[in-house]
Amino acid sequence: MFRNRSFYPKDINNLAVSKATPLIFNFLISILRNPIFVLILFVLFSFSRSNAQNPTITKDTFSTQTGVFPHVSTQDTLKPDTTGIQPTTKKSSNSLEATVNYKCTDSLHFKVKNRQTIMYKAVDINYEKINLKADYVEVDFKKNQVFAKGLPDSTGKLRGTPVFTEGDQSFKSTTLSYNYKTRKGVIEKVITQDGEGYLHGERVKKMPDDVVYQRKGMYTTCNAEHPHFAFKFNKAKVIPGDKIISGPAYLTIQDVPTPLLIPFGYFPNKKNQRSGIIIPTYGESANRGFYLERGGYYWAINDYLDLTLTGDIYTRGSWRVNPQFRYAKRYKYSGNLDLAIARNVSGEPGDPGYFNNRDFSIRWSHRQDPKARPNSNFSANVNIVSNKYNKYNPGQMNDYFSNTFQSSISYQTRIGDNYNLTINANHSQNTSDKSVNISLPQITFTANRFTPFKRKNPVGRTRWYENISISYSANAENRISTYDSLLFKPQTLKKMKNGVRHSIPISSSVKILKHLNLTNSININERWYFQTINKYWVDTTGQAG
Repeated sequence: MFRNRSFYPKDINNLAVSKATPLIFNFLISILRNPIFVLILFVLFSFSRSNAQNPTITKDTFSTQTGVFPHVSTQDTLKPDTTGIQPTTKKSSNSLEATVNYKCTDSLHFKVKNRQTIMYKAVDINYEKINLKADYVEVDFKKNQVFAKGLPDSTGKLRGTPVFTEGDQSFKSTTLSYNYKTRKGVIEKVITQDGEGYLHGERVKKMPDDVVYQRKGMYTTCNAEHPHFAFKFNKAKVIPGDKIISGPAYLTIQDVPTPLLIPFGYFPNKKNQRSGIIIPTYGESANRGFYLERGGYYWAINDYLDLTLTGDIYTRGSWRVNPQFRYAKRYKYSGNLDLAIARNVSGEPGDPGYFNNRDFSIRWSHRQDPKARPNSNFSANVNIVSNKYNKYNPGQMNDYFSNTFQSSISYQTRIGDNYNLTINANHSQNTSDKSVNISLPQITFTANRFTPFKRKNPVGRTRWYENISISYSANAENRISTYDSLLFKPQTLKKMKNGVRHSIPISSSVKILKHLNLTNSININERWYFQTINKYWVDTTGQAG
């Protein structure tokens, strides 16, 4: 074979022809020695190659039906499979179950001999329900294992620490080792959120069923990377979506252990309704000392009712107890009842600003579903507080500046087709001037307009008295206006003002001379009072007046 070399006729002159060369070969040599004939062959060869680019295929005239070449059938003589099983290719035991999507911003290093892959900087790997982010990730395909860690920056601070997510579970750690075949992993110095709480652990082992075993950890509701308070323990077991169980645990505040010790820890982490302990917050008040606030217990009584019992305690004697009920029944009603009683102590005895008083708060909200009882409705919105409750126990910032509070309770019903009854109770108070106004109850009863003299089976012309119509309404009220310090005194209750008012409108319409209508109406009012005031004039001068 010749490559990059030209072939010319003059090269033939150098050929050595043996005496034993056949006659035909000598004839060919003699022809090739003629330059003109060689030129003709070159032109013919070039023309044949140009025609070969678009060949014309003619019918093959060679017959295979000969004695030398017997006919061979091209049909498959193998019998078809009668089992109905589709042929499959055997899958490697080391193959992955799904596609792996990955990216990194720095570099990707393959170790073919060791079957390892190393990725650097902002690595993001997605495999089935697993997501891993870190600055350094090493994948070992022999061991089916992934190792991840952070890398130090120019200042030596660790950056890009692993964030491992599988389903609803998410872990932040310094190092991570995970087997994607067995779904087991070991995580060092991990932080994970479980429900409303956060779990910190020195070493965590993740099992295939998502159960997590933790060693030297703590549980807290503080979202800081270094929590301000937590329950610390040596061992714990986390069952996702169910509960967290630990051994003996103790409360720490700013890494300082407190005497609050529990023999075991039980922290529910179900997404639905679940009873459990509410961890308090801590701090210091200038007037009331150090405190623990809003700690207590949540009790899921049933599917329709729950109770949140929380409290506050201060080192200088103040305290508060706050039970909160919530209730709801679908297509029936819903509401909540918030009660609180507190003892507020400020300063030290003998100080000019020292005080020690008790306060209370009552808040109730109730709503009835319109579909529950179409002919009646009950609603309530109650907000009653003592004079200084919101000053020392504000639930929100707006409560601290509020000085006017109002309440209302209402019941409305329709009796038959013609009668309506409404019963209300109203309350208003002003904590600035300490005034209180209460209306309890307010009753309104009305009857729709009716024609008492109209005949059921009229015959002939309508009589004039058949057009007489009557309606009725009655209002009853009992109210009191006083100050909050005198509200429940016996002499105050005797000063309640009450009464009843009746109203009976009567009207009729009479046609005169076929073209004129004469309308008459009478309104009868009657008032009932249950107290009387008698006034006398006394002549102090001794003269008759």
